[in-house]
Amino acid sequence: MKNNSLLLIAAVSFFLGNFCQSALAESDAASAGTATKWMKASSEIAREQQLVRKDVSKVANAIKEHRKALTADLKKVRTDVKQAKERVKNLQDMLAKLRSREGELGKELAEKKKEMGKIETIVWDNAALFLADSHRYSGKAFPEGWQEKLAVIAREREFPTIDDITLLLDSVTEAIEESGSITVNESVVYGADGIASKKQVLRLGSFQSYLVNELGPGFLDAKKGVLEAVAYLPNETEKALLNNATEEGSTVLPLDFSGGSFLRNPPKEQKFIDKLKEGGVFIWPILLIALVGLLLIIERLISLFFIRINGNEAAELTFTTSTTPAERVAAAVMAEGESMHAEAMEARMEKAILGQLPPLERFMQTIKVFAAVSPLLGLLGTVSGIVQTFRIITAYGNGDPKLLSIGISEALLTTQLDLLVAIPLLLCHHFLDRRSTAIITDMEYTGMALITRHAVELGGKDE
Repeated sequence: MKNNSLLLIAAVSFFLGNFCQSALAESDAASAGTATKWMKASSEIAREQQLVRKDVSKVANAIKEHRKALTADLKKVRTDVKQAKERVKNLQDMLAKLRSREGELGKELAEKKKEMGKIETIVWDNAALFLADSHRYSGKAFPEGWQEKLAVIAREREFPTIDDITLLLDSVTEAIEESGSITVNESVVYGADGIASKKQVLRLGSFQSYLVNELGPGFLDAKKGVLEAVAYLPNETEKALLNNATEEGSTVLPLDFSGGSFLRNPPKEQKFIDKLKEGGVFIWPILLIALVGLLLIIERLISLFFIRINGNEAAELTFTTSTTPAERVAAAVMAEGESMHAEAMEARMEKAILGQLPPLERFMQTIKVFAAVSPLLGLLGTVSGIVQTFRIITAYGNGDPKLLSIGISEALLTTQLDLLVAIPLLLCHHFLDRRSTAIITDMEYTGMALITRHAVELGGKDE
């Protein structure tokens, strides 16, 4: 702005000088008297012009120098701008990298927090579970105050410290070591009346606890979080094992693998008639078949196994009275007054054998039918029991095992009983059939032997 003003002043001065010269020339023609005055003014104006030219030259030089400085400044500014842009780009790249790294670190932090949450949950849950099972251990070698500290860990649910984790690990380690040993210590035991008292307790690791007192050993149930006496009374063998473990350090002990269910609800002795009632209505036909089949088998055993097989003796005709089937066949074949032709003798033999078959095969088919019908009745009872089970599930749901056991008992007991009936019937039928076949074969042998011998004798006479 300053340079433009100087240029304007110089231009105005130059214009005024020219204007004054033209004015003086015109004034010379008008008035000669004033020549001197105008000459003086002209010289002053010339001097002023010279001064103005000097000022203009100075201003031009100043403008040139200023322009040169501005050009240098502009170049420097452009260089600075370029460098600034490069720095901005570098900073933007660095910012992008930092943001990417921030995202990665955020993911790692989330994973670490997740892992820490898992560690917290594992420590809290295991502390609570281990504390709930603390009554299963004697705690002799455990860290001091371990139960109270574990209770604090499980209750406050804050992030566990190294000491908390160490305490839990030490307690678990001691529990593992104790689970493989047999210890005897004094613990609080709740009796059947609900009164707590300190008793001598024999512990088989964490699996089973036993009461040791002067009245005799007994089992303890630890499922409810305390040691509680159960109604189950050990038998003599179990008492002997417990006494040996207490007095002699034996490692053979009785165990309840049902988790306390057997001890809390020991099974009652069931009479045979009660078991039959559980089998439902189809048990009774199966029992009737079993009873009748047993009577028939006894009758067949008496009838068949008291029959003597003596085909060789009967073929020799050494008998005086016909008491066996083979002797009866021999007597019929060699009957006096009958034709001794081979065909006639063979016909008499077949007739005699057919006459002996009814007593031999009596009830055999009945036994076979009983053996086949019994499994069918059992299958029918099984289907009936399953149908009843589904009806119970439809009506009451499947939450009560006792209700479901009604139909299941009917299904299984009928199957069990029908197999118990059918298998012996089949085996007995097989042995009886073999005995009957042997007697029939003996009769055929006797008859054929007599016919063959008679034919040989006739052939010898003809010669």
